[in-house]
Amino acid sequence: MSAGNHAQGLAYSGNKLGINTNIVMPLGTPFTKIRRTKIFGGNVFLKGKDLVESKNYVNELINKFGYIEVHPYNDIEVIKGQGTIYLEMLDQITELDYLLVPVGGGGLLAGCSIINYSLSKKTKIIGIESKFYPSLYNIFYKQNLKCSGSTIAEGIAVKEIGSIPCSFIKDKIDSVITVSDTSIEQSIAMLALTEKVVVEGAGAVGLAAIIENQKKFKNKNVGVILCGGNIDSKIISSILMRDLVR
Repeated sequence: MSAGNHAQGLAYSGNKLGINTNIVMPLGTPFTKIRRTKIFGGNVFLKGKDLVESKNYVNELINKFGYIEVHPYNDIEVIKGQGTIYLEMLDQITELDYLLVPVGGGGLLAGCSIINYSLSKKTKIIGIESKFYPSLYNIFYKQNLKCSGSTIAEGIAVKEIGSIPCSFIKDKIDSVITVSDTSIEQSIAMLALTEKVVVEGAGAVGLAAIIENQKKFKNKNVGVILCGGNIDSKIISSILMRDLVR
């Protein structure tokens, strides 16, 4: 099951290797993600109102057809692959003060934290979540905040961190920050208008964290991972219009 990047990566790789891929997406998944996954050769099933319900349908397909599951974040090989993003960053930059990593199921954060622990221990890793889905925030700060609601960062709208990434994350990151949809929208607009880069809500949460915590990050070397550009044209156009009004 996947709401975006994992689906497309799996479909693309499967197509190259001649392997059938079946991807279950929640019903509210943006059309651009569905279309691109199909273009890459994936068989898409729209089932469930969230990733938990989509996962239940994945289990049904596995039981019925004997499929092999490639989990989007609770998988050690996927975590290794996601960590290579930070390896590429370290090839291009000197040591950072902070690295801001979007958090859904925790695979990307786990991969980056492993690389950081091995190669760049002075950098503080911070996980960034939507205020609507503070799953890691709850674990890290022993809170019990509600995980639900509609967010523009639907790619990281995950109610529960994976057990495998969680085991790597808990003692290797500095903190967790949650951000509002208003700040995420502002980030998407800033990236589009200033950097000429199209970023989806889940990928823009790092910049949103800087917007909401400017004193903390002032005069620091900050790395921000923009992990996805899967955003419908009608959504980005409405965001840009609202930004112009503001």
